[in-house]
Amino acid sequence: MTTMTQTMILPICCVCGLIREEPASGTESWVTKQVFRQTHGIDHSAYRLTHTYCPSCYTHFMNRIAAA
Repeated sequence: MTTMTQTMILPICCVCGLIREEPASGTESWVTKQVFRQTHGIDHSAYRLTHTYCPSCYTHFMNRIAAA
């Protein structure tokens, strides 16, 4: 796990607001801001955010584009 004392850029879904975590196992997971705060004991607002899509929102977005 990355230490939270260094400056981090958190990937956050621009649609639903879930935060991507990449545990030491290498398998990413998407968690709510509250779960992130509870897990790491820090507030996500202390870090820089980069906007992306979680897998669910990405699929929904791509389906909307295909239907247009």
